[in-house]
Amino acid sequence: MASGTSASITGKNSEPSELSIVLIGGNRPGGRATLKSSVGNLILGRDGFKTNTTKSVMRQELVSGRQVSVVDTPGWESDHPLDLTPKLTQLEIQQSVSLCPPGPHAFVLVMPLDVPYEGTDQSAEEHVSLLLSDRVWKRAIMVFTVADKTTMRPDLSRSNYIFRYLTEKCEGRFHVLNISDRGDGSQVTQLMEKIDQMVKSSGGHYETEEHVSEELKEKERTISRRAEQRRTDSLKRTTGLPKDTGLTDLRILLLGRQWSGKSSAGNTILGERGFKVSQAGQRSTQCEVRQGSVAGRHVTVVDSPGWRYNHPLQDTSEMDKLEIQDSVSLCPPGPHAVLLAVPLHRAFTKAQRVAVEEHMTLLSQSAWSHAIVLFTHGDRLGDRSIEQHIEAEGEDLRWLLDTCGNRYHVFNNQKTDDTQVTELLQKMEEMVAGNRGGHYEDGGDVSETTSERKKIREEHVHTLMTKTQRQRTALKALFEGEHQSLPEVKVMLVGGEQDQRSRAGDLILQESGVFKHTPLKEFKTQTKVTECVRQQRRVAGRKVSVVNCPDWSTTPPSQKTKDVLLHGATLCSPGPHAVLVTVPVLSSFCEADRRSVEEHMELLGDRVWRRALVLFTRGWWLGGRRVEEYIEAEGEPLRRILEKCGYRYHILNSVKWDISEVTELMEKIEDMVMRDRGHFGQMTLIKRLRGRTEEQWKKREQEMIERMRRSVTTEPEEPTLPAVRRRNSMEHLPPSMSGGTRSDTASGAPTFTDADVSVREEDVS
Repeated sequence: MASGTSASITGKNSEPSELSIVLIGGNRPGGRATLKSSVGNLILGRDGFKTNTTKSVMRQELVSGRQVSVVDTPGWESDHPLDLTPKLTQLEIQQSVSLCPPGPHAFVLVMPLDVPYEGTDQSAEEHVSLLLSDRVWKRAIMVFTVADKTTMRPDLSRSNYIFRYLTEKCEGRFHVLNISDRGDGSQVTQLMEKIDQMVKSSGGHYETEEHVSEELKEKERTISRRAEQRRTDSLKRTTGLPKDTGLTDLRILLLGRQWSGKSSAGNTILGERGFKVSQAGQRSTQCEVRQGSVAGRHVTVVDSPGWRYNHPLQDTSEMDKLEIQDSVSLCPPGPHAVLLAVPLHRAFTKAQRVAVEEHMTLLSQSAWSHAIVLFTHGDRLGDRSIEQHIEAEGEDLRWLLDTCGNRYHVFNNQKTDDTQVTELLQKMEEMVAGNRGGHYEDGGDVSETTSERKKIREEHVHTLMTKTQRQRTALKALFEGEHQSLPEVKVMLVGGEQDQRSRAGDLILQESGVFKHTPLKEFKTQTKVTECVRQQRRVAGRKVSVVNCPDWSTTPPSQKTKDVLLHGATLCSPGPHAVLVTVPVLSSFCEADRRSVEEHMELLGDRVWRRALVLFTRGWWLGGRRVEEYIEAEGEPLRRILEKCGYRYHILNSVKWDISEVTELMEKIEDMVMRDRGHFGQMTLIKRLRGRTEEQWKKREQEMIERMRRSVTTEPEEPTLPAVRRRNSMEHLPPSMSGGTRSDTASGAPTFTDADVSVREEDVS
């Protein structure tokens, strides 16, 4: 460690005559500025910093008679860990301490207090400790920003656990600044007093390590040298290629992950807002084609659905895969350029490289010869060059550039300057010239094949929708006049993804955060839930109890897993009305998923399928598309699960709070209960019917047969429910007079008895 002395401290109990401060913090969710710059401007008493800084900047001012130096640093994305922060941003934060030699006296960690983080900015400790040093916390103070005076005295004991945890890391030091009241100098004076007190207790400034500083400088020199070489190589590659190939018709295909800026790039190219820009809770779900006149050319742009961020091809739903494959047919005979959108405000990791490489296989290997990397969010570069960003990110991004023949371009979608579009078109012309004037060809008559596939898929979707609708209609006719709303509904949520299942539980109970219980001391490791959690609320006039069970894995379940699931059933004593098997529609449902669902469900016994309903989650991912399209695309594994559940399914949006979705789910559960007569382990409807005479049973049976006959004869197709035979048929057995259920042979799917649940409880205990 380099030796250093405290800067101008006149006495042990005196404040330093000079003070240096480094501002650090994450951007708000959604990329909005963290307000660090506003805090710096309040301290300096002037507008010295711009928002959304991309490079560390130092400003000085006389404040209350002494020289104060403030360094503003680039912000990281608050909802992303360190490894997703671009390397140039990391380097800028690390080098910030060198702007105020021999070292800063204080680090001010800025967070807006009026943002419902809900778990974001958990990466703050990671960024501070790993980029700078764990020693920073001895000289750090939390500054919470607010926009009014109503929250100037926050109760941290009731605040977000992230706020509490980080304040504890700062040894309890925090201050609140009303950034909208720049005329109140007292709040800055109080902050400076707290910083002075911290400096006294810590013994001076933060000491930087000389060898670390030299390593950072050498790293920056290496990046600059490689960046210059890449720029030179790019110019050499295009030397001699014609700048104008005479193309009057240019076709472009946009590919990339979700929220990569594809749609915005398409709008920038065409100079109009033709494509819908995806936001949180919505996305492009189908290929769209737009055309326009750009720089004397007729330009066709096809936008395709984005794949999940950092997820490989195997996680992409079949519906999205088909859309990407079909995209080529929308610009026949094929695109001249395939633009791979890569956002600059996220690091390009190995996972992203794998995702791009695998999703490109949905086309053919020749697509790489027509590919250009289109960097979006160009405003995040600041004064840095794109080549510096490429070289700083490392081998994964360099691999992508090399595979695309070192073809790349930067778009700032915030700019209205047409030069960035004309430069892109020129690069496309050069690429077309290098490809001898050719476009991408996938082989065969792509448009005809795509049209046939879509027609067949649409027919299958229509058949599935008709089948499920007729099933519900026939069931309602069968029990006409007997449907009663349950005063209490008990459900179990089971599946393999904790976050989406917890969100579904919140939506069912119509309250945010009900199932998100991450202990403060465990927030860094995000320890998985290993026990069932039961919560209940009053929803739509009913008392609703939801038991959220731990994650499933694709490996065979253990005895412990069985015990936990059985315990979950007992939390719904005398048994759940429904077992909701959650399936997120943003992922593929493969054979391993089918096997996992069946193995785990059968831990509850074969009869559990009578009370099973597939609950599709993350419904916003489908956009305006029908869930039946997802079911059809996923194929046999998902269809087999639906068959076991009697084709009972429902979908929740998972973003918008729509009570009608929950009400409809409750109705489907009640229909299922009416059909199966009671709880998972207690047939309340049968108990209600006890005491009827044999003659009453015969009369009721004939009424049910007549209702079924009427409902079926009004439909144009065969019924989807088993036909009820006349009494002399051996295939129909009425419920027993003792209150039991129909036999397994009669129903084709066994039901639970009271004895079943009592055995389960003994197993768990």
